[in-house]
Amino acid sequence: MSNLYRAIAKSMGSKYLAYAMQFAALMILARAFTPEVFGTIAAIQVFYLFFQLVGEGGFGPAIIGLHKLNAKDRDGIFGLTILIGVGLAATFVALGSLLVDFYKMPDLPVAIPFVAAGLMLNAWAILPMAQLQRQQSFLQLATAAIIAELVALALVLLARKYVSPLCAISIRIPTVALVNFTFAYHFSRRTDFGRPRPGMHFSAVAPLLKVSGYQLAFNVLNFFSRNLDNVLVGKYLGAPLLGIYDRSYQLMRYPLQLLTFAMTPAIQPALRGHANSPGLVLKIHQDLTFKLSLLGLACALGIYVLAAPIILVAFGEQWLPAVPVIKLLSLTIPVQVVLSTSGSFFQTFQRTDLLFRCGLFSAATNVTAIIIGISLGSLEHLCWALLVSFHINFFQAYYLLHKHILDGGFRQFLHRMIPAGIGVGALATWHALH
Repeated sequence: MSNLYRAIAKSMGSKYLAYAMQFAALMILARAFTPEVFGTIAAIQVFYLFFQLVGEGGFGPAIIGLHKLNAKDRDGIFGLTILIGVGLAATFVALGSLLVDFYKMPDLPVAIPFVAAGLMLNAWAILPMAQLQRQQSFLQLATAAIIAELVALALVLLARKYVSPLCAISIRIPTVALVNFTFAYHFSRRTDFGRPRPGMHFSAVAPLLKVSGYQLAFNVLNFFSRNLDNVLVGKYLGAPLLGIYDRSYQLMRYPLQLLTFAMTPAIQPALRGHANSPGLVLKIHQDLTFKLSLLGLACALGIYVLAAPIILVAFGEQWLPAVPVIKLLSLTIPVQVVLSTSGSFFQTFQRTDLLFRCGLFSAATNVTAIIIGISLGSLEHLCWALLVSFHINFFQAYYLLHKHILDGGFRQFLHRMIPAGIGVGALATWHALH
């Protein structure tokens, strides 16, 4: 258990530096651009993230789980990701007109070349980034993220003086991708597998497909169910409301980043040596999730009570309409904080097939919730529907995890979640009555 917490401490310490820089950049950009501009870039970014997910192909966790990788296979995988990147960029450009027709946003084509470049560079970074995560080189990854944000922020603010706001803010996407790739590729020479070179041995990915195939399928389902809200809000409620919803959701995600997204990269590498000891992992899991649930509840309470001051400080007065949205979204923090770690435990035991089953169920519940929320015509209804769906998915995922991997313990796990559950229930009741 101590090894896991040491790895988590390294991951969280380095990630916090990157998150602080990202939040500072967000505060500056929120004052420099209107909700409508943010809404337009959020509309296209949904598809950017989807293409990026498809390009990654689930290879990251599969590579992290490898015990050895010879130079020929390494270079073959890297060569394939280069071709994937070029193909993704070309496909995204070709589909640009369809996005314009779907959203009815005439300015959207301005951002498409920048998004395509970002897709290509992110695909190239798949292997070196996975190598650094496997080595638990979190400081190098955080350094890259910080420098990427600084460079991107400077370029966006400079470009704003000479080009349209949408064009200026679009520059951020390929800039961040380029800096991250450059750093990951440079530092990969210090990893066990060494710095990759472009190769032609593409069949080297075959051993990864058993794990990566289910991982990719889960990622696609999870992405679809988590981002359909942005697509439908943009199409049916418009860019300004999408800007408010997207910024509110991103603000809510910062506690998730601080509490779980910063630590999940460390869980699989730290526990991969205990894949034959489910009893030990069960103890680690229950200790970790209990602590996370209480931390998540504290964050939810803080954001709910201080929503208006947080919005004013973070984004400025023009974003005050987001206060009711961020209050409701804060109620999802405890369940999401815990649920966000579940994937790493499925991956530790190479059970991405079960992870895929969770994804199927979650996709069905989230999509249903999103459709109901959007059909009711307000962001508040959407947030209530998502709050319910996240809790349904929580019970399903942890039931499967305990039944098939962790040798039981589901009742004990639920008992430990009671304090956080009571807290969320009390906040939800207060909000509904007021």
